[in-house]
Amino acid sequence: MAFMALASAATMAIAFSANLFTFFVAYQALILAVFPLVAHRGDDEARKAARDFWRRC
Repeated sequence: MAFMALASAATMAIAFSANLFTFFVAYQALILAVFPLVAHRGDDEARKAARDFWRRC
């Protein structure tokens, strides 16, 4: 639940970012908060999805 809260907070930070620097920082925070949510099951499919997610960001 903590990563869901962090992802929600990062999304709000992106929405309210005033300049490109704060947008970039909030976007990086969103990536770091969502990665564990993608890979939380721990099986092969989740690991593959997490690797694909990390490469595309």
